[in-house]
Amino acid sequence: MRDALPTAATSRDLGEHRLRDLARLEHVFQLLHSERLENFPPLKSLDNLPNNLPRQLTSFIGREHEITEVKNLLATAYLLTLTGVGGCGKTRLALQVAVDLVEVFADGVWLIELANLSDPYLVPPAIATALGVREEIASRGVGMGGPGIATGQSADGSLLNRLIDFLQSKQALLLLDNCEHLLSACAQLAEALLRACPKLRILATSREALGIAGERTYRVPSLSLPEPLHIPSLEILTQYEAVRLFIERVLFRVPSRFM
Repeated sequence: MRDALPTAATSRDLGEHRLRDLARLEHVFQLLHSERLENFPPLKSLDNLPNNLPRQLTSFIGREHEITEVKNLLATAYLLTLTGVGGCGKTRLALQVAVDLVEVFADGVWLIELANLSDPYLVPPAIATALGVREEIASRGVGMGGPGIATGQSADGSLLNRLIDFLQSKQALLLLDNCEHLLSACAQLAEALLRACPKLRILATSREALGIAGERTYRVPSLSLPEPLHIPSLEILTQYEAVRLFIERVLFRVPSRFM
């Protein structure tokens, strides 16, 4: 492209960016011309929008129908929980929806990974860390009207109050991933935040619902598979989501010299 640009046209190197629906980083260039406006707004890549979503190393297979349904539900639900058996793809679906909505939430989309937490007292600090809310000298305490969750008491209020103060006027989406082993703590915290923060939305993944008022649930189905007793032709077989995922993962691991 650089060698074929017309007269008075140049390119500006914008560097590498994470773009929606693309697994790898893309090197982006801006086309400039002396007769055209050069001052454009920042590129709407994931790196330029407030979020902490991880870079996905593999592409997203199928789930177009599920993505649409989840996004439609989240447009009206303050708390939406994706449920289903372990390994059915709840986290991957939630992450893809979050990526698609990163431009909708002006104050960011924030992932809180709970799988490695075993203590319910660590749920509020995990959210605070993801949001960059500083936790001052804190100790365990029951500040939400019941056992099973810590708010972290400090000289100028609980950690819960800090989170509420931070989120109260913000249009943000929290993704609480893998809530099932901390169900009571996640439920109490989600309810407290949503009652105090009118623009906040929470998307949770769990093997079962959190069980609080106003929660909507969406059961994530398994990827589509052919009937084992009626295997279709190869062309049709590769249209099934589970088969496409299997093929991609195999090719991903095959050394390039064998391709």
